[in-house]
Amino acid sequence: MDRERLRASHAFAFAAQKRGQSEAEKILSRVRELPSMLQTNGLLATWAFYLASGERHGYRPVAEAVLGYLQQAELVGPADRQLTVERIFAERWLSAPGDGGLSGLELRSLTAETILYAVWLKRAGEALLSATESGGPDAGEGGDTPDNAPDDGSTGETVPEENGTP
Repeated sequence: MDRERLRASHAFAFAAQKRGQSEAEKILSRVRELPSMLQTNGLLATWAFYLASGERHGYRPVAEAVLGYLQQAELVGPADRQLTVERIFAERWLSAPGDGGLSGLELRSLTAETILYAVWLKRAGEALLSATESGGPDAGEGGDTPDNAPDDGSTGETVPEENGTP
């Protein structure tokens, strides 16, 4: 299976597993913020934040999903495939390259791949976790509306007036 399909299938399997669970809304919030957190802060800082937040507010399940994907995609070494979210961070990602840690190039590559997966995780979460009985796409409320569309029903486009100026 190519990597893009693996990202998508892993992300949708995770979201399907969490659908209907009491923590689904918290997890949805986490997957929505994950791509931008990774791009802004990088993998190490984002991972440290998720670890510090622990079980609260759905952080741990998302970190476990990311690690599960990295393991399934064989993006972590064979010895690292059995490590927990805490141990891979402390023992592998924070260690110096000479001590079995990642080189700068490996860390950048892992971060880039994690961002690509996080985008799929966000898509899957929004598709499967955002639908609730009181609203969301399954209830007919704006399922086809882009996230950045204005709330007033307009398209947000500037229409030139007759004299050619907006």
